[in-house]
Amino acid sequence: MTAPISPGPASAAFDATARDRLLEEGTRLVAERGIEAINTNVIARAARVGVGTFYSHFGDKYALHRAVVGRGLDAVRGALAEAHRRSESRPIAEQVRAGVTALVDVAQAHPLRFRAAFARPTPGVRAGAVMGLSSRPVEQRLTALQREGSIDPAIDPGVAARAFTEMQLSVIASWLEDPKVAAREALIETLIRLHPAIACRIA
Repeated sequence: MTAPISPGPASAAFDATARDRLLEEGTRLVAERGIEAINTNVIARAARVGVGTFYSHFGDKYALHRAVVGRGLDAVRGALAEAHRRSESRPIAEQVRAGVTALVDVAQAHPLRFRAAFARPTPGVRAGAVMGLSSRPVEQRLTALQREGSIDPAIDPGVAARAFTEMQLSVIASWLEDPKVAAREALIETLIRLHPAIACRIA
């Protein structure tokens, strides 16, 4: 019985390069048009590969979309984790500033990835569900602050955390499309002041 032929180094390199191109062009197209406005032919053509090559890497356009969103999400999670690590022992206002600034920094460093992941959720699905960025850490912090008597006891921490997380991502993604609407520092300062830990703080 003849053993199966394994792909050689050149073939493996071509596959990796093709996948990278599909991801890069897919990211650009999703950021610019949204996943519902494109199809596998459009993505393959932009990446300069055949449709068969597309399907050898992704089952359909939604599989590619998940990979595109995953890359953006990984970048954001990494930035927020590092911001939390550096500021977790600081006062809450400094923690909020560190998180918001880190999010704007990563958005500016990877604008297409950020917009592809967070600007255009799939129709019929709640934005946060597509985004995949959990609001749970914010909710837990708000709950702790509420127990301490530091923020308004009338707010629901879960609702406030979800509302702020989704709003923040959406606003930053929109700002990336037209940065002239606000200066970077004004964007950051406004988002900080809208954070429930700041906006709902009891003086």
